[in-house]
Amino acid sequence: MTRVPIRDCVEDPILIRNWFPVCPIDQLEDDTPLGLTVCDQSVVIWRSSGRLNAWKDQCAHRGAKLSLGKICGDRLQCPYHGWEYNESGACDLIPSDPNGRIPKRAKVLKVYRAVEHAGLIWVNLTDNAQDIQSLAEFDNRDYGVVAVGPFEIETSALRMCENFLDAAHIPFVHDGLLGNSAFAEIPQYDVNSSDQGVYTDNVVVSIPDHGNIDNMIEAEFTYGTISPITVYTARNSSGASITTQRKVLMLAVRPVTETSCCAYFSLAWHGQHNERILAEIIDFDVRVLMQDKPIVESQKPKRLPLGQSEIHVKSDALTSAYRRYIKNSGVTFGTE
Repeated sequence: MTRVPIRDCVEDPILIRNWFPVCPIDQLEDDTPLGLTVCDQSVVIWRSSGRLNAWKDQCAHRGAKLSLGKICGDRLQCPYHGWEYNESGACDLIPSDPNGRIPKRAKVLKVYRAVEHAGLIWVNLTDNAQDIQSLAEFDNRDYGVVAVGPFEIETSALRMCENFLDAAHIPFVHDGLLGNSAFAEIPQYDVNSSDQGVYTDNVVVSIPDHGNIDNMIEAEFTYGTISPITVYTARNSSGASITTQRKVLMLAVRPVTETSCCAYFSLAWHGQHNERILAEIIDFDVRVLMQDKPIVESQKPKRLPLGQSEIHVKSDALTSAYRRYIKNSGVTFGTE
């Protein structure tokens, strides 16, 4: 029987250079390592004296997961034989031979870069990691920021991002919460390109006024990409009864495998630093995501089709542009 090779994100020259969200900042405990999967790669994240460390989650001795171990001061101890690795990834102690010579190869197999940004911890799997791409709002102290996740979704990260950019599904998937199926028309809009992919700043969507589904109003939104797996939306226009404070919602998605992912939300709200209010707003977005989950998980194929197997209409202008952006960029992990 012929074995079908499994594509590896490490072989994807575009996606591998991206920064991947791994958890909200406040979810990483100072005394406990966190193990997770990034594009089929096992990664351990931990802190030492406030410093972030990200390594391949595998002991150099007998291959046990370091994330099952414990933090001992500024070292991470393997759960199997107690080998302790310092911040640089080198082994400093072998308990079974404490006075012996430590082999030169006794160091973690790979050291990655990790940063804190937009309320999340991010990791990059390459040695020559580019700076993390961002939106100005998340670097502006006038904005309050809150982040949540992970939300496990059984579809490709690219399918998940495309769903976020798709305004036409709102009246049906989110009928009664964010939209109304009786107001389904999406007027024609323009799509533009930037260094960060594609965006549009004039998508008009009918939404409930202050949550009142019986009083629908037209609102204009910006949608765009920051990277192939990080997308955002922001409200542009406002009526007399609507807040003029700018809010930006970012969806960052970590591919786990080609057909499964973890999603994270990060919200930036101008002038709002009340943690309770920020939590209430992002909780609404989570409710919206939970309505999306069974729909996107039902889509076949789970990998994003980049050919002509699916039908495109006028209201798909942005999602069609997103597919062209993915194809032209050369992303292969999670595509058909």
